[in-house]
Amino acid sequence: MLALRLLCLAAVTCAIARASVAYEIARTSDDSSSGKSGSRDSEHELSNSIVPPTSVTSPGTSPTTAPLSARSDSNDESENNEREAKKNPSQDWQKDPRPNIVFIMADDMGFNDVPWNEKFMPEGVRNHILAPRMDELAKKGIIFDQGYSLPKCTPSRAATMTGRYPLRFGLHRANVNWASPYGLPLTETIMPAVMKRLGYRTHYVGKWHLGECNVSYVPTSRGYDSFFGSYVGGLNYFTHKKLDSNGRSFSVLHNGTRPTTQYYGMHATDMFAKVASDVIREHASGEATRTKPLFLNVFFNAPHSPITPGKYGVPFYKLPKSTFSSRRKGYMGLVLSLDYGVHTIVNSLKEAGIWDNTLLVFTSDNGGFPGTGLNYPLRGGKGTYYEGGVRMPMFAYHSGWHNVSGYRSDTLVHAVDWLPTFAALGGAEKRDLPHSLDGIDFSHVLKSPIDLKTSPRQTMLYGALLKTRQRRDGRGTISSAVGAYRARYWKIVLEDSRNPIRDEWYIGTDPLPPPTRGNLSNRHLLTWFSRMRSNWGLFNLKTDPFEENNIMRQHSDVFYELRRRLLWYVDEGVTPLSEVYPMQPEAANRHKALHTFYTHGWC
Repeated sequence: MLALRLLCLAAVTCAIARASVAYEIARTSDDSSSGKSGSRDSEHELSNSIVPPTSVTSPGTSPTTAPLSARSDSNDESENNEREAKKNPSQDWQKDPRPNIVFIMADDMGFNDVPWNEKFMPEGVRNHILAPRMDELAKKGIIFDQGYSLPKCTPSRAATMTGRYPLRFGLHRANVNWASPYGLPLTETIMPAVMKRLGYRTHYVGKWHLGECNVSYVPTSRGYDSFFGSYVGGLNYFTHKKLDSNGRSFSVLHNGTRPTTQYYGMHATDMFAKVASDVIREHASGEATRTKPLFLNVFFNAPHSPITPGKYGVPFYKLPKSTFSSRRKGYMGLVLSLDYGVHTIVNSLKEAGIWDNTLLVFTSDNGGFPGTGLNYPLRGGKGTYYEGGVRMPMFAYHSGWHNVSGYRSDTLVHAVDWLPTFAALGGAEKRDLPHSLDGIDFSHVLKSPIDLKTSPRQTMLYGALLKTRQRRDGRGTISSAVGAYRARYWKIVLEDSRNPIRDEWYIGTDPLPPPTRGNLSNRHLLTWFSRMRSNWGLFNLKTDPFEENNIMRQHSDVFYELRRRLLWYVDEGVTPLSEVYPMQPEAANRHKALHTFYTHGWC
């Protein structure tokens, strides 16, 4: 009898072992079939995969969602689950397999203002940035080495919110100002409205900068369930105000009503992190909200000026004067403060019990301002179409997607791609999305990274603008165009030859040094366009990532093809709203004179 039992046990053990081996083989096969492509691109040929510009880009396929946890039919187990849910309400979140999404945006943060990009610095040169908590998340998640936005605050945020290039609706030139009688056009369906339709609870904390002269333009009118922050940028970090010449102030508002002084004296970065954490806790514990996934935007104003880091700047001010300017040292402190803010938000997600099903995305709105932000060794900075103005520090992290842990991707990602990507993760189908999107769904890349060769995006518009100015002799106006366009590794830049501002390479010392790449000098750079007898530039970012060598003459066939495409976008662009609706300070002040702070209601 004992021998028979032993024989049965051995048979069962063998069967289990065979099943385990079969499973491992199948899993390995699946993994290898979805791995990175090993093929390389030609250095001298334009890819056949590049398609002509079009106003409509079809989103990719939606990813599959994880199945619901297996449930027992036992009544006793069901009762136990109910009791546990009452003790820990956040367990209800597990009934919805879609990820919670926390989208964090820094303000004016340079490409090399994060530790994980220090590898791009030349040997012997360091960025000295401290952000250990974000660095850990980035290196455990997926780092996007080719993540892009636009070169200014309002255009980049407009692109992010709409999934469309801002030249299509007029927010591609200037930032929305306190006296601008317009905002993000109401004809645009934006990100929170899409996510809300999918069943997400939507919240916004931080800087808006997309219009506030009319209540229709503010966040709570555009799809957000709540808003805490400022309509403009550049607030004082401790008073949370920005005074104008009349003594009235922009202030931090709660749901667009009256200014709040509850956090007066608290560093704005800490304040926004705390409010975001409160939103997370309230959402996870609310009877009507905890069963819904969370969509939370935290758009910090750090490390934007004024450079006031508070307690986080102390270790940097001890650095020698010759190493960095005082502004750069303060900026480093703001980055460290931002790091603590992200850490606070992550801890709140963990305490709420929802961290394991949360996607956290970090990016910046544009490149760093030369002299404070560090874009080096990329060329240019905020306000330019060179890489330093538009290439962002960017990563995504989800603790449950282990197959992307510790991965650096050169997949092209543009700010317009976030809307269709988040929507796809939320279960959206094509009919759920706004029409005529420029963004592409790359949600599958977040789970199974791929390289640029097989990236869903092969081309992108950095920006395009038809500029006008008055002639000095009063005889009408002069028009010129600026912009940049990319196809795979090829990039074409159209620059204003009369104003090649901040097109150099800045290292962050004081005073600002001459260009520090190659053998260029300031005089050389300022005469660059006149020597070329053109305000066009063509670069191969694979062989020349720092945009030092204009090769338009050597590759004229590529140049003329990309030139045609960029000029198509220039022609497609509508007149900027800043030109259609000039600033109206008198009208704004007449309304705002009734208040001690700036608010909506005058346009």
